[in-house]
Amino acid sequence: MTFVSRLTPSAAAVLLLASCGGGGDSSPPAPVVVSSSGFAVDGYLSGAAVLCDSNGNGVADAGEISVTTNSSGGYSFPAGCSAALTARGGVSVDTGVPFTGVLKAPAGSSVITPLTTLLAEGLSQVQLKAALGLPAGIDLQTVDPALKTNGVLNNAALFKQTLALQQLLQKSTELITSLAGASADASRPTVYSEVAASFANSLKTGAALGSDNTINAAVVSSLVQAAAMRVGTAAAVAAEVKTALAKVNALALAVISAGGLKAQAELILKSSEANLTAVT
Repeated sequence: MTFVSRLTPSAAAVLLLASCGGGGDSSPPAPVVVSSSGFAVDGYLSGAAVLCDSNGNGVADAGEISVTTNSSGGYSFPAGCSAALTARGGVSVDTGVPFTGVLKAPAGSSVITPLTTLLAEGLSQVQLKAALGLPAGIDLQTVDPALKTNGVLNNAALFKQTLALQQLLQKSTELITSLAGASADASRPTVYSEVAASFANSLKTGAALGSDNTINAAVVSSLVQAAAMRVGTAAAVAAEVKTALAKVNALALAVISAGGLKAQAELILKSSEANLTAVT
Protein backbone atom coordinates (compact mmCIF):
# COMPACT_ATOMS: atom_id res chain seq x y z
CA MET A 1 0.00 0.00 0.00
CA THR A 2 1.28 3.48 -0.83
CA PHE A 3 1.11 6.08 1.90
CA VAL A 4 0.89 9.75 0.92
CA SER A 5 2.42 12.48 3.04
CA ARG A 6 0.66 15.82 3.13
CA LEU A 7 3.30 18.50 3.42
CA THR A 8 3.67 22.09 2.36
CA PRO A 9 7.18 23.46 1.76
CA SER A 10 6.87 25.60 4.89
CA ALA A 11 5.77 22.66 7.00
CA ALA A 12 8.90 20.74 6.03
CA ALA A 13 11.30 23.64 6.52
CA VAL A 14 14.50 22.74 8.32
CA LEU A 15 16.61 25.33 10.13
CA LEU A 16 20.27 24.31 10.37
CA LEU A 17 22.17 26.04 13.15
CA ALA A 18 25.78 26.70 12.17
CA SER A 19 28.48 25.81 14.68
CA CYS A 20 30.55 28.67 15.96
CA GLY A 21 34.19 28.67 17.07
CA GLY A 22 35.82 25.69 18.77
CA GLY A 23 38.26 23.19 17.43
CA GLY A 24 38.08 21.37 14.15
CA ASP A 25 36.89 18.15 15.78
CA SER A 26 33.78 19.66 17.43
CA SER A 27 30.48 18.20 16.24
CA PRO A 28 27.87 20.51 14.68
CA PRO A 29 24.65 20.95 16.64
CA ALA A 30 21.64 18.85 15.69
CA PRO A 31 19.27 20.44 13.17
CA VAL A 32 16.13 22.07 14.57
CA VAL A 33 13.03 21.07 12.62
CA VAL A 34 10.54 23.89 12.24
CA SER A 35 6.90 23.14 11.49
CA SER A 36 4.91 26.03 10.06
CA SER A 37 1.58 24.41 9.24
CA GLY A 38 -0.33 21.16 9.38
CA PHE A 39 -3.60 19.45 10.33
CA ALA A 40 -5.30 18.38 13.57
CA VAL A 41 -6.90 15.00 12.93
CA ASP A 42 -9.58 13.00 14.74
CA GLY A 43 -11.34 13.28 11.56
CA TYR A 44 -10.28 16.86 10.81
CA LEU A 45 -10.85 19.09 13.84
CA SER A 46 -12.38 22.48 13.11
CA GLY A 47 -11.98 25.28 15.66
CA ALA A 48 -9.33 23.48 17.73
CA ALA A 49 -6.67 25.51 19.56
CA VAL A 50 -3.18 24.44 18.44
CA LEU A 51 -0.37 25.49 20.77
CA CYS A 52 3.33 25.80 20.02
CA ASP A 53 4.28 24.47 23.44
CA SER A 54 7.80 25.78 23.99
CA ASN A 55 8.08 24.61 27.61
CA GLY A 56 6.27 21.30 27.10
CA ASN A 57 3.70 21.68 29.87
CA GLY A 58 0.65 21.51 27.58
CA VAL A 59 -0.66 24.90 28.75
CA ALA A 60 -0.75 28.17 26.81
CA ASP A 61 1.62 30.28 28.90
CA ALA A 62 2.58 33.89 28.36
CA GLY A 63 4.70 34.28 25.22
CA GLU A 64 3.58 30.99 23.65
CA ILE A 65 1.70 31.14 20.37
CA SER A 66 -1.68 29.46 19.87
CA VAL A 67 -3.62 29.39 16.60
CA THR A 68 -7.04 28.00 15.65
CA THR A 69 -7.72 25.33 13.04
CA ASN A 70 -9.88 26.26 10.07
CA SER A 71 -12.96 24.43 8.80
CA SER A 72 -10.68 21.84 7.16
CA GLY A 73 -8.64 21.15 10.28
CA GLY A 74 -5.65 23.13 9.04
CA TYR A 75 -3.50 25.45 11.12
CA SER A 76 -0.54 27.70 10.43
CA PHE A 77 2.13 29.42 12.54
CA PRO A 78 3.26 32.51 10.57
CA ALA A 79 6.69 32.46 12.24
CA GLY A 80 6.94 28.68 12.44
CA CYS A 81 7.15 26.45 15.52
CA SER A 82 10.21 24.50 16.64
CA ALA A 83 8.52 23.04 19.75
CA ALA A 84 6.05 20.27 20.51
CA LEU A 85 2.40 20.81 19.58
CA THR A 86 -0.89 20.34 21.39
CA ALA A 87 -4.47 20.58 20.10
CA ARG A 88 -7.52 21.08 22.30
CA GLY A 89 -11.22 21.54 21.68
CA GLY A 90 -12.83 21.92 18.30
CA VAL A 91 -15.35 19.72 16.53
CA SER A 92 -14.83 16.74 14.24
CA VAL A 93 -15.66 17.83 10.70
CA ASP A 94 -16.85 14.29 9.92
CA THR A 95 -19.14 13.60 12.89
CA GLY A 96 -19.91 17.03 14.33
CA VAL A 97 -18.93 15.70 17.76
CA PRO A 98 -16.91 18.03 20.05
CA PHE A 99 -13.39 16.84 20.84
CA THR A 100 -12.79 16.62 24.60
CA GLY A 101 -9.28 15.20 24.72
CA VAL A 102 -5.80 16.65 24.20
CA LEU A 103 -3.83 15.70 21.10
CA LYS A 104 -0.06 16.14 21.05
CA ALA A 105 2.75 15.81 18.53
CA PRO A 106 6.56 15.95 18.77
CA ALA A 107 8.41 18.97 17.40
CA GLY A 108 8.56 19.05 13.61
CA SER A 109 5.28 17.20 13.07
CA SER A 110 2.88 18.38 10.38
CA VAL A 111 -0.06 16.36 11.73
CA ILE A 112 -1.45 16.14 15.28
CA THR A 113 -3.32 12.86 15.80
CA PRO A 114 -4.02 10.24 18.47
CA LEU A 115 -0.98 8.36 17.11
CA THR A 116 1.37 11.35 17.39
CA THR A 117 -0.01 11.84 20.91
CA LEU A 118 1.51 8.51 21.93
CA LEU A 119 4.76 9.50 20.21
CA ALA A 120 4.81 12.73 22.22
CA GLU A 121 4.36 10.62 25.36
CA GLY A 122 7.55 8.70 24.65
CA LEU A 123 6.53 5.77 22.43
CA SER A 124 8.82 5.40 19.41
CA GLN A 125 7.51 5.15 15.86
CA VAL A 126 8.93 1.62 15.64
CA GLN A 127 7.09 0.57 18.80
CA LEU A 128 3.80 2.17 17.77
CA LYS A 129 3.86 0.68 14.27
CA ALA A 130 4.53 -2.74 15.76
CA ALA A 131 1.66 -2.35 18.23
CA LEU A 132 -0.80 -1.44 15.47
CA GLY A 133 0.58 -3.58 12.66
CA LEU A 134 1.44 -0.57 10.49
CA PRO A 135 4.08 -0.60 7.70
CA ALA A 136 7.61 0.30 8.74
CA GLY A 137 8.06 2.90 6.00
CA ILE A 138 5.27 5.27 7.04
CA ASP A 139 6.16 8.49 8.90
CA LEU A 140 3.42 9.00 11.49
CA GLN A 141 4.52 12.61 12.11
CA THR A 142 3.97 13.75 8.53
CA VAL A 143 1.47 11.44 6.81
CA ASP A 144 -2.05 12.85 6.95
CA PRO A 145 -4.35 9.89 7.72
CA ALA A 146 -7.51 11.78 6.70
CA LEU A 147 -6.26 13.03 3.32
CA LYS A 148 -8.54 12.24 0.38
CA THR A 149 -8.10 12.42 -3.38
CA ASN A 150 -11.29 12.65 -5.40
CA GLY A 151 -13.26 11.73 -2.29
CA VAL A 152 -11.26 8.56 -1.57
CA LEU A 153 -8.94 8.16 1.42
CA ASN A 154 -5.29 8.00 0.42
CA ASN A 155 -4.36 6.16 3.61
CA ALA A 156 -7.51 4.27 4.58
CA ALA A 157 -5.82 1.66 6.80
CA LEU A 158 -3.91 4.34 8.71
CA PHE A 159 -7.07 6.44 9.14
CA LYS A 160 -8.99 3.48 10.54
CA GLN A 161 -6.19 2.69 12.99
CA THR A 162 -6.14 6.37 14.02
CA LEU A 163 -9.89 6.39 14.69
CA ALA A 164 -9.76 3.02 16.48
CA LEU A 165 -6.99 4.22 18.80
CA GLN A 166 -8.92 7.43 19.45
CA GLN A 167 -11.97 5.33 20.32
CA LEU A 168 -9.95 3.39 22.90
CA LEU A 169 -8.42 6.55 24.38
CA GLN A 170 -11.68 8.50 24.50
CA LYS A 171 -13.88 5.69 25.82
CA SER A 172 -11.32 4.73 28.46
CA THR A 173 -11.29 8.38 29.54
CA GLU A 174 -15.08 8.53 29.66
CA LEU A 175 -15.24 5.25 31.58
CA ILE A 176 -12.91 6.59 34.25
CA THR A 177 -14.50 10.03 34.59
CA SER A 178 -18.03 8.55 34.64
CA LEU A 179 -17.22 6.93 37.96
CA ALA A 180 -17.34 10.39 39.52
CA GLY A 181 -20.56 11.42 37.79
CA ALA A 182 -21.40 14.19 35.32
CA SER A 183 -19.62 16.80 37.42
CA ALA A 184 -16.32 15.21 36.38
CA ASP A 185 -16.86 15.87 32.66
CA ALA A 186 -14.66 18.97 32.90
CA SER A 187 -11.80 16.68 33.94
CA ARG A 188 -11.81 14.76 30.66
CA PRO A 189 -8.90 16.62 28.97
CA THR A 190 -6.64 16.03 31.96
CA VAL A 191 -7.68 12.40 32.33
CA TYR A 192 -7.29 11.86 28.56
CA SER A 193 -3.68 13.05 28.77
CA GLU A 194 -2.96 10.66 31.63
CA VAL A 195 -4.63 7.78 29.77
CA ALA A 196 -2.57 8.53 26.65
CA ALA A 197 0.65 8.66 28.67
CA SER A 198 -0.25 5.33 30.28
CA PHE A 199 -1.06 3.70 26.91
CA ALA A 200 2.31 4.85 25.56
CA ASN A 201 4.18 3.47 28.55
CA SER A 202 2.34 0.13 28.41
CA LEU A 203 2.91 -0.36 24.69
CA LYS A 204 6.67 0.06 25.13
CA THR A 205 6.69 -3.55 26.29
CA GLY A 206 6.05 -4.67 22.71
CA ALA A 207 2.45 -5.81 23.21
CA ALA A 208 0.54 -6.03 19.93
CA LEU A 209 -2.69 -4.10 20.37
CA GLY A 210 -3.98 -5.24 17.02
CA SER A 211 -3.38 -5.65 13.32
CA ASP A 212 -5.52 -5.56 10.22
CA ASN A 213 -9.11 -5.74 11.53
CA THR A 214 -8.61 -7.22 14.98
CA ILE A 215 -7.95 -5.91 18.48
CA ASN A 216 -6.43 -7.97 21.31
CA ALA A 217 -8.89 -7.87 24.23
CA ALA A 218 -6.22 -8.97 26.73
CA VAL A 219 -4.00 -6.05 25.73
CA VAL A 220 -6.96 -3.66 25.95
CA SER A 221 -7.66 -4.93 29.46
CA SER A 222 -4.06 -4.36 30.53
CA LEU A 223 -4.10 -0.86 29.01
CA VAL A 224 -7.28 0.12 30.86
CA GLN A 225 -6.04 -1.31 34.16
CA ALA A 226 -2.73 0.57 33.93
CA ALA A 227 -4.51 3.78 32.90
CA ALA A 228 -6.93 3.60 35.81
CA MET A 229 -4.07 3.07 38.25
CA ARG A 230 -2.12 6.01 36.79
CA VAL A 231 -5.10 8.37 36.82
CA GLY A 232 -5.80 7.38 40.42
CA THR A 233 -2.45 8.77 41.56
CA ALA A 234 -1.86 11.63 39.09
CA ALA A 235 -1.40 15.00 40.77
CA ALA A 236 -3.11 16.89 37.94
CA VAL A 237 -6.35 14.87 38.12
CA ALA A 238 -9.32 16.24 40.07
CA ALA A 239 -9.75 14.84 43.57
CA GLU A 240 -13.31 13.68 42.88
CA VAL A 241 -12.09 11.42 40.05
CA LYS A 242 -9.31 9.93 42.17
CA THR A 243 -11.71 9.38 45.08
CA ALA A 244 -14.14 7.55 42.80
CA LEU A 245 -11.35 5.39 41.36
CA ALA A 246 -10.14 4.47 44.84
CA LYS A 247 -13.48 2.72 45.41
CA VAL A 248 -13.11 0.53 42.32
CA ASN A 249 -10.86 -2.44 41.60
CA ALA A 250 -8.82 -1.42 38.55
CA LEU A 251 -8.44 -4.99 37.31
CA ALA A 252 -12.17 -5.67 37.55
CA LEU A 253 -12.93 -2.41 35.74
CA ALA A 254 -10.54 -3.39 32.95
CA VAL A 255 -11.86 -6.93 32.56
CA ILE A 256 -15.48 -5.78 32.45
CA SER A 257 -14.84 -3.05 29.88
CA ALA A 258 -12.29 -4.73 27.59
CA GLY A 259 -14.78 -6.68 25.51
CA GLY A 260 -16.90 -3.65 24.71
CA LEU A 261 -13.88 -1.49 23.90
CA LYS A 262 -12.50 -4.21 21.63
CA ALA A 263 -15.83 -4.51 19.79
CA GLN A 264 -16.11 -0.74 19.27
CA ALA A 265 -12.58 -0.45 17.89
CA GLU A 266 -13.02 -3.45 15.60
CA LEU A 267 -16.23 -1.99 14.16
CA ILE A 268 -14.13 0.93 12.96
CA LEU A 269 -11.35 -1.26 11.59
CA LYS A 270 -13.78 -3.50 9.71
CA SER A 271 -15.97 -0.70 8.36
CA SER A 272 -16.13 0.14 4.69
CA GLU A 273 -14.91 3.61 3.82
CA ALA A 274 -18.47 4.63 2.91
CA ASN A 275 -19.77 3.71 6.38
CA LEU A 276 -16.79 4.87 8.41
CA THR A 277 -18.27 8.16 9.60
CA ALA A 278 -21.55 6.55 10.66
CA VAL A 279 -19.73 3.77 12.54
CA THR A 280 -17.45 6.25 14.28
